[in-house]
Amino acid sequence: MWDRRAGKHLWFSFPKGEIDASHLSHPMGRDTLRAIDTPRTENKGGQIWGTIPPDNLVVVADYAGLPLAYPLVMMDKVVAINDDVFNKPVLVVYTPFVGDDSSVEMYDASSGGKGRHIMGHSGYLWDKKPLLYDRETESLWVPMPDGLLSVAGSKKGTLLNRLAHLSAARWGEWSEAHPDGRLVVGANRPRKFVAK
Repeated sequence: MWDRRAGKHLWFSFPKGEIDASHLSHPMGRDTLRAIDTPRTENKGGQIWGTIPPDNLVVVADYAGLPLAYPLVMMDKVVAINDDVFNKPVLVVYTPFVGDDSSVEMYDASSGGKGRHIMGHSGYLWDKKPLLYDRETESLWVPMPDGLLSVAGSKKGTLLNRLAHLSAARWGEWSEAHPDGRLVVGANRPRKFVAK
């Protein structure tokens, strides 16, 4: 992908043989599916909270006693949300092709007490699962049964623990049952102005 600001292509670079290319498919360009780095959230009474149709699907979890909801239509567009719950970094990842309760998982995104892993979408699928990259080292990560595993780069072999499976619910039912819940409604992204 060409980065206009940097004036160069943004390729991932790894030693020969580190990645088995037979796992890769659907190249679309890095960050074409743009992960959310800083989520916008609402509680009951928020501007968006009351406008979501009751039959819309959200994926939900109860984390540390806090009911969480992420609209499925949003997850389909961003694939990954770098979230923060009670000052704990978490990563929510959507795998659209599995079609069951494991399609949305929450991982511990802390970096061994040294900050957090901020993930973006590499622009590839790995065996029909999103292939993510961390923005610090550009190591590649993929959801596995044991957690989010780095499959290439300086973090190769590192595993981020799974914290929760998120399940699907109808917005109307969930919001009625959890008026104290937290809903992610989008991203806090700086606006870019283009000079004319």
